[in-house]
Amino acid sequence: MSRRLLPRALTAVTAATASILLSLVPTARSLAASAPRMPPLADRRASAEYSCSTCAGPAFHRGLSTYRVPMALFELNRARLVEHLLERLGPDASGVVLLEGGKQRTRYDTDHEPVFRQESYFHWAFGADVADLYGTVSLPDGEATLFVPDRSEQYQVFCGKSEAAEGVRATYGVDRVLTDADLPGYVAKKLEGDGSSLYLLRGPNTDSGNMAMPAHYPGIDAHAGSTCTDALFPTMQGLRVTKTAAEMDLMRYSKKCTSALFFIFDLFSYLIFRSNK
Repeated sequence: MSRRLLPRALTAVTAATASILLSLVPTARSLAASAPRMPPLADRRASAEYSCSTCAGPAFHRGLSTYRVPMALFELNRARLVEHLLERLGPDASGVVLLEGGKQRTRYDTDHEPVFRQESYFHWAFGADVADLYGTVSLPDGEATLFVPDRSEQYQVFCGKSEAAEGVRATYGVDRVLTDADLPGYVAKKLEGDGSSLYLLRGPNTDSGNMAMPAHYPGIDAHAGSTCTDALFPTMQGLRVTKTAAEMDLMRYSKKCTSALFFIFDLFSYLIFRSNK
């Protein structure tokens, strides 16, 4: 091939190659469009499992070198809850799970507040250690929302300023934070779709015989026809028995601390006994 024809030949080859590559572009696009996308719920679970393994994101701890409990542990619990509810109710189930946290009580007629302990099912789902909260988990996407008390200015003068919604969201790793004044409207909107249900917790504690009572707020009776109290309790009860890897790690740490405490107690008891002989 002469030197004069060589550039022309290269140009023709380049043009042909470009034409072939361009013809492949629609095929690549169609393949991308037809490829199955990860469902939001599966995406939530995968993200939570990774964050649990790396302790990434927000975490609960008592400072210094104490154990860090990742909030992803509770995000994983919520994802498992939605998965099992969809298995129980069917893949087309929709609506919202509503849980009510523990209430801060006072000692008889005084304003003294005993040490607060969170309601167990609420803590399993959200990991929140403060009183007077509501929490929702949407079906089927698993969106989590916390509802905090809308404290009056007078309350905040004496008890301190309430944490901003963004701070609460960052602390507990939920999707959004609203006030309890927003709860009735939020639930009503979630139940607008055909077949959507309000899932409430109700069932007996097999140890105490006491009943776990469903969440309540003024106006919830308007959704009595859409309320389901049969599915949530047995589902959460079973999931609380079956521990995740992150929960097992936490239990091992708690056992180690308890064992160390008993060892120190026994040692001091022995030394006191010897000194009194």
